[in-house]
Amino acid sequence: EMDAALDVLSDLMEDVLTLSRLRLNQQAAPRAALQLDQLLITITEACHDPRLHVCVAPCTLYANRALLERALNNFLDNARKYAREHIAIELKSNGHQIELSISDDGPGIPEKDQERAKQAFVQVKGRRLPTSGGVGLGLAIADLALKDSEALWSIEASKWGGTTILIRWQVDPATPALMS
Repeated sequence: EMDAALDVLSDLMEDVLTLSRLRLNQQAAPRAALQLDQLLITITEACHDPRLHVCVAPCTLYANRALLERALNNFLDNARKYAREHIAIELKSNGHQIELSISDDGPGIPEKDQERAKQAFVQVKGRRLPTSGGVGLGLAIADLALKDSEALWSIEASKWGGTTILIRWQVDPATPALMS
């Protein structure tokens, strides 16, 4: 039990340090073209979760891989933590915009709390599981990481009554590195 508690504390400290670094960083993190579809496949395959249903189209995005991976892992961890039977990940592009949605059938986040849930150390009442170990940093860290990649994102209700994280990146089709 003590080892588990120390692991939780270590993860918390890592998240606090990540959040602090992102807030204090005056320079943009280094970016490169990355295959967003391949990153999602790698992340989801590592989960070995039968509730996951993934549908991705080839998409290339100019971003910092480590920050983007951290944000995506935070969203996926939340979906896995709260979902009952369904987690759907969909990635698509129309040449001008890349859209990623991560949806679950968990308890959801009430509409009145959706924006507030992005703030550091905010826990939505009634949503936190006693065994989750979370302290409200995951979405705040994801918010900062997504801002680095110039993404806009929102929290919405999913078709199953749970939560959908909807992330959008505007793409300049004239930039070869960003073509899908």
